[in-house]
Amino acid sequence: MPRALHPFLNPLVLFALTFAASAAAQAPSTWAELVFPGGVNPNQATSLGKIDVYREGTTVYAYSAVTRRWLATTASATATQFLTNDCLLLADGTTWQAFAATRGVFAPLAVSAQAVALNPASQNNDEILLVRDGAALHTFCGFVGTWSTRAVSAGASIATKRNVALLADGNVLSGMDAYSGQWHDLPVGGPPTSLDADGAVGIAIAPPYVHAFSANQGTWQTALLPAGATMVRDDDWVVFYSPTEMLAYSGQQGRFEYAPLGATAVVASQDHFGVLDTQFGLVPFSAVRGSFGPPLGPSGAQLTAGTSVALVTTPGAALGYSALRNSVATISSSATLESAAGIVAITQDATSNQWRVYSAVTGQWHTPPGGVLPTQPLLTTTGALFETTSGLLAFAPRSGTFAPLAGTGLQSLGSPSSAIAAAYDGTHLHAFDTRTERWRSVPRAGGATPPVVQIWRTTLQATDGGTAFGFGAQSGEWTTTPLPEAFATGRANSESGQLLTSTRLLGYSPLPEVSGWPQLPAFRRVLTAGATARMSVPLGTGDFALLALGWLAAPTAVPGLGELLLDPATMVTRLLLPTPGEGVHRFELALPNTPLLVGAELGLQPLMLRTGRQPYLGELTVLSIW
Repeated sequence: MPRALHPFLNPLVLFALTFAASAAAQAPSTWAELVFPGGVNPNQATSLGKIDVYREGTTVYAYSAVTRRWLATTASATATQFLTNDCLLLADGTTWQAFAATRGVFAPLAVSAQAVALNPASQNNDEILLVRDGAALHTFCGFVGTWSTRAVSAGASIATKRNVALLADGNVLSGMDAYSGQWHDLPVGGPPTSLDADGAVGIAIAPPYVHAFSANQGTWQTALLPAGATMVRDDDWVVFYSPTEMLAYSGQQGRFEYAPLGATAVVASQDHFGVLDTQFGLVPFSAVRGSFGPPLGPSGAQLTAGTSVALVTTPGAALGYSALRNSVATISSSATLESAAGIVAITQDATSNQWRVYSAVTGQWHTPPGGVLPTQPLLTTTGALFETTSGLLAFAPRSGTFAPLAGTGLQSLGSPSSAIAAAYDGTHLHAFDTRTERWRSVPRAGGATPPVVQIWRTTLQATDGGTAFGFGAQSGEWTTTPLPEAFATGRANSESGQLLTSTRLLGYSPLPEVSGWPQLPAFRRVLTAGATARMSVPLGTGDFALLALGWLAAPTAVPGLGELLLDPATMVTRLLLPTPGEGVHRFELALPNTPLLVGAELGLQPLMLRTGRQPYLGELTVLSIW
């Protein structure tokens, strides 16, 4: 079982001084290579989320972006493969194997010939795998990496999607959260009429009641169903509405919210919020805050939505809405262009051509400094890139500031569906690190030929002049590896990369060494006050680490170790040791349920001491708490 994190007075500074005269830090590569002298068959390579897979005959290779290594197992050529963001399942006769990115090992499961996988093949975002074998229900979670089993009756009903699973068996309702891999039971009066699972929310309808389960909190809540209500939902919320009332449930907060206000339709639906059309106009419900928000505008107003943000324009005004804060901010604007993605929204005034940017993190509008061109900026899920008279300007949504990148001939890279904003010129590759709000640059290896760049969600991978490059939105670091053969094909995934040459297969990890299920703002999973962050650190036999937790600070160079990105005066540390047979150390960080933490950012940074290497400071992991 993961251990709770109990900090003690930190020795990190003393340790840094001890090794100040050491040779340069030796962090291991975030690239891991497999060599096949007979050639690589691209048709046998697949990847998704944090996992890369390659099959050669009866050998299956799996790469975990968490452990940063390949592991092989044996399976027959007829074994069925099911791959999700954090899980790989090999159904092979009477021995099935599952691989979780969190642990990076294969876990076997003995089954009968009647065993059936319950996850639909289309649900490749599922974090919980379900296998029914007669009276046994086996579960495997991508964030836990081990099998568990419970008895079920022949008439049991089961539903699962993404981070939650539901089981209705007689007079017991059970919900499983993917983060702990535990079932949470609720005695009820009888079987429900329907089950609905998705994202962080499980819903069981048993008129006149609705039972709701939160994967984030691991709790059940029960409420009376509004008469004649229509149910709508997205990943982290559900709303029941009728012409006279609304009942909403937040999977982030694990509670219901009632409003004596009717609705006629849902006009916007995102992971973190929904907007309903009511007699008072457009009213939002925030899953992050677990409550209805102030009206956003009249019915029929122009509305553009991203994961955590909405932009509503009316004649002479533009309103920004933050689902993270459940608040609005309005500016005077005759908008001619509006766009939203992730946690940011942008608009341009028709008269002045002035751009304005709204951040769901700050809950405010921000104005770029002078020199910004009227050219439409490149929007990403975590920021925006503006063209200027001297180069580029990156918007930092955490603080609402802007970071310039001077240069000529800069080619912008990014999209509204991914977190990374990047660029290249004739000499360098550049990426904007939203955690430290600075540009990170690395020399190119090629010449006049443009690099081949792939970006998806939190991963950037590129090839240029015989070198492979990688940058992660959550790690904020460039890493490289030699590429002795020409690039053939590859794929950037949400949290891993895969690159193929004629005889080599490379897996790439964009994750920091301390990683876990919380993702916001780089991606969609939100850590709220009162929840538990479960984290992993890759540690092999003989390795250990000092993990520091504290407030973020400006980078401080520590000779021989790298950059310290935490405040030494306030941080605390704990010694981490590898778990035998795991290759990782896992721990839990239980957050108190206090409004004082809402909007806070905690930093985690390890001092890594690996066998045969000089000590080094690992990448910064930022936990954004809401």
